[in-house]
Amino acid sequence: MQQKLRKNQINDMKYFRGYLRSMRSLPFIFAFALVFCSLSGVAQNPQAKGQLIHVGAGSFLPLGDWGKSFKSSLSMSTALDHQWANGWILGLQADFLHAGKLKQGPALIEHLMTSEGEILANDGSYGSLQAELRGSIIGPRLMHVFKVPYGEWLVGFSVGYLRHKVGIFSSGGVPLLESPYTEGLDQLHHGISLSPILSYRYLDPAGRINFQIGLDAGFAQTQSIRGYNHFNRQPDTDIKFDQWVGLRAAWILPLLKVEDRIKYYQ
Repeated sequence: MQQKLRKNQINDMKYFRGYLRSMRSLPFIFAFALVFCSLSGVAQNPQAKGQLIHVGAGSFLPLGDWGKSFKSSLSMSTALDHQWANGWILGLQADFLHAGKLKQGPALIEHLMTSEGEILANDGSYGSLQAELRGSIIGPRLMHVFKVPYGEWLVGFSVGYLRHKVGIFSSGGVPLLESPYTEGLDQLHHGISLSPILSYRYLDPAGRINFQIGLDAGFAQTQSIRGYNHFNRQPDTDIKFDQWVGLRAAWILPLLKVEDRIKYYQ
């Protein structure tokens, strides 16, 4: 009984320390929200409304608990936004995460290797292994447009559902690196993410060049779906605090219409 109580106290302390780490980001979030709300009151009216379709790519560096497992990664994104004439934008964004090399890759499948450090495939030849990040973030986003000379600034935030795991790919057919065995090694996590949005947008009046480039950053509170970490052979029930920072760019297809303004003269 005392052992179980001691274990619960240790888990509570781990969670509390992780919570304190996440709290370090709060001053930046509050400052961002303050600037966002104050600027929205003085924003210029872009006088255009309609839909915008985005297709983009970016690169980011996992930090926090996420950074303990993965190196720098890539993302592909798509989004559909609706912009009102008063400059507010509400949309839905989907990011697909990949290509982040696993820091502990060889150690993850150490038990499957021969004494020479190779992996045997089904046909007796040497197989190859690739272990990297796979994941997605899907959720709504809210932004406001601020006109500047030669473009616009977009300021806002997005909330998303984050899932990420170790994607394991082998050639030659390695039995223990195929489903359902890979599910014991993929370290699948999920949780809710929050991301600030700060981007520069340029919409060509002639409609030829339309792009957006900006910050790709955020943090999430995640937890293992599997509940067990086969890498260190221990239960994995702790809350994780994942963070990332990087840059992204997108091509835009604008379907906007400029509102007519009626002026009265005396």
